[in-house]
Amino acid sequence: MRHALAAFVALMIAACSSSGPPAATVAASSPTPSVTVPTATSAAPTASPTPRLLPPGITDLSKVFKPLASGWRPSGTTLVVAHAMVSGDITLVAMPLGPRGSAGAPLPIVSFTPDTWALRSDAGALALSVWTGKGGRIAIWDVRSGAARWLTADEPGKSALTPQWSKDGASLYYLSSGDDGLTSIFQIGADGSGRKQLRAAEPRTFALEGLTPDGNGLVWSGGGAGGSVEILDIATGVNRHIENVARVASWRARQPRALVMVGGCCAGRPGGSLVAFDDVALTSRVVAERSQYGDIAWGTGAWDPTGTRVAAVRFDSASPYEGSLVILNAESGSVQPIADTRGVGYVLWLAEGIVFTRPLRIGVELMLLPEGGGPAVSVYQDPGLIQRIDVPR
Repeated sequence: MRHALAAFVALMIAACSSSGPPAATVAASSPTPSVTVPTATSAAPTASPTPRLLPPGITDLSKVFKPLASGWRPSGTTLVVAHAMVSGDITLVAMPLGPRGSAGAPLPIVSFTPDTWALRSDAGALALSVWTGKGGRIAIWDVRSGAARWLTADEPGKSALTPQWSKDGASLYYLSSGDDGLTSIFQIGADGSGRKQLRAAEPRTFALEGLTPDGNGLVWSGGGAGGSVEILDIATGVNRHIENVARVASWRARQPRALVMVGGCCAGRPGGSLVAFDDVALTSRVVAERSQYGDIAWGTGAWDPTGTRVAAVRFDSASPYEGSLVILNAESGSVQPIADTRGVGYVLWLAEGIVFTRPLRIGVELMLLPEGGGPAVSVYQDPGLIQRIDVPR
C-alpha cells in the first residue's frame, strides 16, 4: 500500500533523531504491496520473482478492539499511556494523578491492532485507521459502552489515515491517500455525516499532527527530510507555513504560543533549537539555540501551565546522545538543571508537576516531579515501550 507508507514518511523522518518526543516510539504503518509486472522477451523464460503477500485485511472489528475495562471514565487528572506490547498490539493504560506526587494504580482500558489512532479529548472514544485488505478505513470504539463501528467507507485504492478529533469531539479530520500518489485532507462528522474535503489532493507526503489550542487550526507536517510545521485554517482553508525541519513540541494560551523544535535531523548529534512561534502573525523568537557545533542542543520541551517556563531536554558535550531535563526561563534564558534525569524522553508539564520518561535497564519509567517541590517519584514502569501519553480534559 504505497500510499499508506508515503503518508508516514514525514513522521518517520521527523522522528529520525532521538531529540523529538517521545523517547521510545513504535511507528505503525500499513504494509506496502508489491506488484509483479510481466515483460515480453525473446529469451528463454525465467522464473518470475515471488511477489510479497499482503497480510489479510480486517473487516470484523471484534478482532481490532479488545476491551479490558468496562464503563471506564477519567476522574481528575489522568494520564493515558500507550503501551506497546510484544505481540505488536497497543494497550492504553489509565494512570490517575493525585496531590503531592501521588498516583493511583494503573488500569488497562483497551488493546487494539496498531495503526494510526487518536483518543478523543475527554477519553470517551478512540478512532483508529484499520487495514481492510482494500485500503485503510477509520473505525471508532466507544470507551464507556465498548461498542465499535466503522466511520468511513471501504474504498479500493484509497486509505483513510491519521485521524484527529475536533476540539468538541463532534467530528474528525483525516488524510485520504490514494494509489495515484495524491493525498488530501477531509473532515467527517463523528456519526459519519457531513464528509467534506478541506485541502485539495496533491503529490506531497504529509501527516496530521494535531490541533491548535483553540481548535481552529489543523497542524500537519509536509514532506522532505525532517518534515515541516504547517497549519491549515479549518474555516477558510488557508494554509500557514511555520518552519521546515521542525515539529510543534508544546502550546500555551498566548502568542507566541507554539513551542517548536527546529533542526536536529537527521545525522550527527541529536537536538536542535527551541523557538516560540506566533502562528498567526508568523513571527518568532528563539528560546534556546543550538550551538554552532551542536555542543549544546535541545530536544523536546513543554510549556509550564503559566506559559513562562519550559521543561526541556538538553544535550551537551558531557552527554551528547542522552539528554537531561532542565527548566528554562522563556524570557531570560536562564537554565536550572534537574538531577538524575539523563536519558529523559517524553516531557509534559501539568498542574501536578512535570511528567517525563527515562529509560530502565529493561523498559521505560514514567516519573513525576511534583510542582510543590521534592524529588521526582516513579508513577509507572513499562517493561516495553511507551508510544505516547495523552491527558484527557
